Amino acid sequence: MFFINDIFRIPVDLHSETKTVILLTAGFSLFIIPFSVFRNVILGLQRFEITSQVDFYISTLQLIFTVILLTKGFGLVTLILINNISAAISIIVLIMFVKKLLPSYRFRLEKPGKETVKDISKLSLSMFIINISSFIINKTDEIIIGIFLPIQYITYYAAGFKVYHGTGRIPLLLLQAIMPTSSEMDALKQKEGLKKIFFIGTRYTSAIMTPVAITAIIFAKDILRLWMGSEFEPYSAVIQILILNLFFLFLHQAGGQILIGLNRISKLIPYYILIMVSNLVISIILVRFMKLEGIAWGTTIPFIIFEYFYLKYISKYIEIPIRDIFTKIIFKVYTPGLVIAGLNLLCAYLFRFGNILILIAYFAAACLLYALLFYALFLNKMERSEIKMILKSLRRI
Repeated sequence: MFFINDIFRIPVDLHSETKTVILLTAGFSLFIIPFSVFRNVILGLQRFEITSQVDFYISTLQLIFTVILLTKGFGLVTLILINNISAAISIIVLIMFVKKLLPSYRFRLEKPGKETVKDISKLSLSMFIINISSFIINKTDEIIIGIFLPIQYITYYAAGFKVYHGTGRIPLLLLQAIMPTSSEMDALKQKEGLKKIFFIGTRYTSAIMTPVAITAIIFAKDILRLWMGSEFEPYSAVIQILILNLFFLFLHQAGGQILIGLNRISKLIPYYILIMVSNLVISIILVRFMKLEGIAWGTTIPFIIFEYFYLKYISKYIEIPIRDIFTKIIFKVYTPGLVIAGLNLLCAYLFRFGNILILIAYFAAACLLYALLFYALFLNKMERSEIKMILKSLRRI
């Protein structure tokens, strides 16, 4: 572990903490990575309500404990411990659900047959490459920061990344059912059903994300000051730049799940490799001039540049004119967001939040106002019936 201290220029007084973080991450990974298969078992049984509930409750508890302990003065080791314990508890709960759903199931290690490996590898190789690319995109920022900047900058960046990740977390949970549903529709040759899934999934997950993202961008300084302390406030641009990425990312999330369900994801491997390489190159170049903001732009710029090509491929495969994505999704979702942005800017000009609970209440009010505008002014009768159908399905979860 000593070479890590040298590579990342870790101060001597932080060597012990660094060793603890590495050991914690490695130890938990030995459990979390192999036993994550139980999540896929539940997804394979199409019990998405189980994984959604577990993810929601674990994420909520994780957020609560993170806020409480960090405000009490605990540091990086505590943050790593909370993240790993949350992931481990999630796996344990899912294992319990698998045992309940499949009482005759017996866990044992055995050598898989050649045909099994062949069948799995057709899709899993593509997913492996994409997941590795996504991992590099999301996780190498801290490595680059450690190499080019003082080690304490990792904490400042991690705080902003946490807000960015949380902003998109809940909408993404709603997409879990798209992949198997699209696979079933493809088998039944229901092309129109695939189109409907794409529009519903993209429109409403983007709509859930939009007011939260806009409000987080405008009040980024208040979020960091009230959550982490005034010393984090100068790094609010990290939140703003990273969240900008979500306005592009959510345009293809539902489409990506459809392509996985149709086993057509391999065509997008070049896209993910380009994003990964661009992220690394741009981050390494900009970190020298813009520090943490350069790292954040290294993550965001590639998604902005290549988003059109991703959407073009999706629209071509499921036979949707790309102009419909603009008229039926982008215009309907982002136009009411401009109203929310204007009101947020006015509020930010008039006063400064002094309590995190009041700020959370303001977030809720902004989301409610956006929902009313979106529903009343930008949805037709058929689309409003879709909303009612989605709400009814959520009540059953």
